[in-house]
Amino acid sequence: REVDLAGAAALRFIGGGSFSHSPFLARLRLPPGVALGQSCFRRCLALQELDLSAAVVPEGGVVTDVDDPPEDPEEWMYQLHAMGHDEGLLSGCEALARVALPASLRHTGRYFLYGCSALTNVDLAHTVITTLAPHAFESCLTLRTVTLPPTVTTVCDSVFSGCRELRSIDLSESTGLTHIGRGFA
Repeated sequence: REVDLAGAAALRFIGGGSFSHSPFLARLRLPPGVALGQSCFRRCLALQELDLSAAVVPEGGVVTDVDDPPEDPEEWMYQLHAMGHDEGLLSGCEALARVALPASLRHTGRYFLYGCSALTNVDLAHTVITTLAPHAFESCLTLRTVTLPPTVTTVCDSVFSGCRELRSIDLSESTGLTHIGRGFA
């Protein structure tokens, strides 16, 4: 039920789908500096908490995937940046109640926390997120509060669609907000 990789100091990349659809993974500890592939934790039904605060976020601000990470970290970061947005890194993790995200995160990626029905609070105030991608928090059925940083400029379509318990979205510090898409809440 628990995987502890905190001592794997040389670990730099976990490929897309690595833990995807795991019915038993409840907790995971990662070493600092790990980059995560697309859909890395998708549909981990037992995953309750995850600390990604020390994960690597490439220059483009999104956690993405590469098929075969090169040896040279600079080239690796370039490839990560060039691949584009993450798709559903934590989507469908129905038991996920707590997630800590990296301060350097700039974009959520589509379907980022889609269907994380145990999640009640998301505090992104410590991040530099500029874009909430489509469907990022859609169908988080018990999500009640979301706090966003002043760096948010774009809230895409259907970001909070289906969040039936949503009571508060704090955009009070988001003075640069220029776009709110369809199906905001």
